[in-house]
Order: sequence, then structure tokens, then C-alpha cells
Amino acid sequence: MSPTKEESFLAAAGGKFFLDTRYLLLTTPLVITTSLLTTSAGYFSQTEPPLNTLGLLSAIFLANIFALSICAIWVLVFSKTIFRNRARNPVPLFWVIIFSASVGALKGAMTGLGCWLLQIESDLGSTIVDRVGQTSLLGTWLIPAISLVAHRLSVLQAQRDSLVAERVSNTLIESGIAQTRDNQASLRAFADMAKYELSSIGRSTNGEDSANQYASAIRRLVAEQLRPLSHRIWEQENKRISSFSLSEIARQAIFSFTQARTVVAVVYAITAFPSIIKSVGISEGILRSILAGAVIQVGFWLMSEFRPKKYWVATCWFLLANLAVSFLTFVTGEIVFGYVSAFDEFQTVLAVWLWLTQLTFISAFLFGVRKGSSEIKQEFADLYGSETIDRAVRLSQARIQNRDFANYLHGQVQNKLLAVALGLEKGEATKEELEQALALVENILKTLDSGFQTLNSGDLESELAKLSNQWLGFVRITWNLDSHLKNLETRKRILLIQLIDEATSNAIRHGLAKNVFVLAKVLSDQKINLEVIDDGIGPRAGKAGLGSTFFNSVSKGNWDLVQESTGGTKLTLQF
Repeated sequence: MSPTKEESFLAAAGGKFFLDTRYLLLTTPLVITTSLLTTSAGYFSQTEPPLNTLGLLSAIFLANIFALSICAIWVLVFSKTIFRNRARNPVPLFWVIIFSASVGALKGAMTGLGCWLLQIESDLGSTIVDRVGQTSLLGTWLIPAISLVAHRLSVLQAQRDSLVAERVSNTLIESGIAQTRDNQASLRAFADMAKYELSSIGRSTNGEDSANQYASAIRRLVAEQLRPLSHRIWEQENKRISSFSLSEIARQAIFSFTQARTVVAVVYAITAFPSIIKSVGISEGILRSILAGAVIQVGFWLMSEFRPKKYWVATCWFLLANLAVSFLTFVTGEIVFGYVSAFDEFQTVLAVWLWLTQLTFISAFLFGVRKGSSEIKQEFADLYGSETIDRAVRLSQARIQNRDFANYLHGQVQNKLLAVALGLEKGEATKEELEQALALVENILKTLDSGFQTLNSGDLESELAKLSNQWLGFVRITWNLDSHLKNLETRKRILLIQLIDEATSNAIRHGLAKNVFVLAKVLSDQKINLEVIDDGIGPRAGKAGLGSTFFNSVSKGNWDLVQESTGGTKLTLQF
């Protein structure tokens, strides 16, 4: 029998986010604050507290820091040893609960020890026993809940990215990507500068060194102008699709918190019980806990009738509703069972409010796991709205535009110019050869804009023919191309052209290859497998360049560049 949706979700409690210190640290301030309030409330109700207010709060704070430090060591040891493979093999829920309870118990025991060492408690055994029960229950609930919140957030982020990718794909599948105005301006500026540099050489020289000077000038333009420009534009590639902001993460919990009222009521009653029985005994403690849970259930049910539309109103309502229910749980307990001197009114209500707010937020955030995929999709659209999705789509489109444009400059334009420079450096150029080379450069600069548009048509046959002609006389390129490549969507054909151009250029310019073999085929899962093999001197050492960054970006790291045993280099890449 396959697990239910809830069972599969709960199994994630022991997965890769279990004991993730990033998320555990987020709850630390609230844990310390709640402990400060609940611990100090009992002391301030005494006729003669052991220390003045500042001294008492400072001592409790230090005791908590000491306890949390011990817990951190405990968590890190287990996360790096017994639970180190949790991302691949999730820890069973039973052991998640047991370990979480042990962390809670350790927190309570070490806080008690800290209070005893700082002399705000005189009986070590009593102060530890008084805390361990409650903190064990808190740990049992809080640590798995944090793991599930992190998992739920990753699922929502994946849904958001998927929705963005779907919309971007729909926009780009059968069309190229238009240049941005900034990119067009960059092209014009580079073309103007290049023309000026080359024309100044023409005016100042008329002898045998012209070819070498032109070659040097072209290389200088590539190194000092074109490459920095392409790298600057490429930086946009590193700006990933935006993640959820804090306010976006909170939306689901804030707008739907009353729906999780039963879970909140039950968990609050269980976790509050140990602290209540310290002052009133077990029987009354059970009744007070049940009453508090009932007040939460009824209070949130009544409050569910008010459904704010604006986010800021919903946020205020969420905080005020939790404060009101916290106050009611305290007042109803005092009215029904009588006043308890051990409870300081203000600090008790404040501590309950902090705990209840955290509890309600987490429970409401996790509540959506029970919903079906269609409900989730609709809720996603309702909560996060089309505006944030559209913004992410625009960012993603701009990201792709910048990547394509930067690679066009780095690959197509740079390689064409360097091919001309190599031709001029091969030997003493005749006047006719020099004029042909300069005419070719002039044509490259003149067609920068149209060249980018042609590339974006995804015409595989035409672009690869141009590539062969570009390196004619330098290298022999042998093609083995799957006939199904022409049926690929435009985006994939554009990327394939760019990848082949970059790999071929690297083989010639860096590997000094004389022969290049290119194999590309469509796999059964519609991925493309590309192999480029050359007979050059092998991969160069040193820092990875923009080409390697491009390979990594397109293939998501699924590429390899190795030196063949017979010499030369083999690039294997899938995307």
C-alpha cells in the first residue's frame, strides 16, 4: 500500500532539513524570550525574588545561552555522525521524535543547571525536573515542525519556480529573444570604438607592419573591450530566479491561521500542561490545559468569520487575534479555577502570546499539505498573486536575454574577430588579403545586431555552415548530427549552436587543434548529448573562463572536459 499524502509529508521530518542549523537558529531568539518570560514570571510573583529585575533576567538569559550551546553541540554531533545521510535516507519518524525529545530534555536540564550555577535556584534536582517535562514536549513538537516547515517551503519554492519556468517556456519556445535596449546600446558603442581604433591604424601606417598592427588591434579590442563587456552582462546570469521574501512566506499562515485551530489547540494544551502542573497539581493542570485548548478552538472559530483582503490588515489581525486568545486563556483559567499567585499576569500572557503566535504560524503553514494539487495551484495563485509570478518571469526572461547576448559577444563576435586576427598572423599578408580581412571585420561590426537576431532564429544548418566557413583554413570540422535535432524547440537549437561554437573555438584557439569532430544527438528523454573531440594539445590549466561558466549553466553541471589518452580533448555535455 502506498503511503498517504500526510504520511509522505511527515516522512520529510527526518529528511535533509532535519537538524538544519539555519532553520533552528531562526527560532532561537523566540525560545530564549519565551524561557525568560516563563521562568521570571514565577520569581517576580514571589515576595522576595532572589535577584533584582535586571540581575534575574541576565542570569536567566545566560542560563539559556549555556543550555542552547550544549544543545547545539548535541545536534551537530548527531547530524555529522548517525544522521549524516538523512538527505538520502530520511530518519524514521519514530527516531526523529525520540531525538527531538532528547534535545528538549537536554535544553531543560542544562537551563536548570545554569540557573543553579548562577544561584537563582537552590535545589538542583528540583529545578531540572521542573523543566525537563515541558521542554521535552516542546522539543518533540518544535524540531520536527521546523523540518516540515523548511520542507514545505522548498516545495512551494519548487512550485513557484516551475510556474515561472512554464510561463517563460511558453514565451520562448517558438521565438528568439529580442535584445534589450541596453544590449543594443552596448553593441553600437563597441562597434563605433572598434571602427575608430582600426581606422586610426589605417591613417597612420602604410607599410609592411600593417597586418600585424591590425591583428594586434583586433586582439586588444577583444581582450580590453569585448571580453569585459560580455563578462559584465553575464553577471546577470548569477541572479537566480527570486526566492520567497519573508512577507511572501508568511502569507499562507497569516491568511489561513484559523483553519489550523484544532491542531493549535491540541498542541498548546499538551505543551502547556507541564508548566501548569508545577503550580496547581496534576488534576487541575489537566483541566486548565483542556480549558485553554477549548478557548483557543472556540476563539479562532469565532475569529474565522473575519476575512481581511489586504495583507497588512491580515497581519495585524493575526497578531491581535493571538494576543486576544492568549489573554482569554489566562483569564478564563483564573475565573474558573481561581487566582494562582505563581503566575505573573503580564509576563504569563506575554509568554503565552509568543508561544501561541509561533505555534499558530507553523501549524497554519503546514496545514496546506492536506490539499490536492489543484487546490494548491489555486491557493498559490490567490495567495502570492500573479504580480509576484509575473515579476519572476520578467527576471527570468531578462536573465536568459543577458546570457544569450553575453555568449553571443563572447562566442560569435569574439571568435569571428579572432579568426581574422589569426589569418593576419599566419604570414605576410598581401594588400588584397589585408583588404579582404578588413572588409570582413567591417562586415562583422556592421552586422552585430542582425547577427544576434539571426542566431535567435535557431537555424541550425545555416549557423553551423557559417561556423565551418569561419574557421576554413585553420581546422577541419567533421559533423555527425542527429536528424531529429531540427525538430527541437527553438531555445534548444539556439543553445546547441552556442555550445558548439564555444567548444570549437576553444579547441582551435586554446588547444591549437587541426581537426574537430562534433557529435550531437537527441536522447530518449529529449535531452541533447553533445560531444566535441579535437586533436589539440589538451585542456589548458588555469582559472575557468566564461565558456566554462556557460557550459555549467546550460547543463546544470552535467558536463566533462578530459584529455584523451591519444592526445587532444573530449568535451561531453548533456542539457
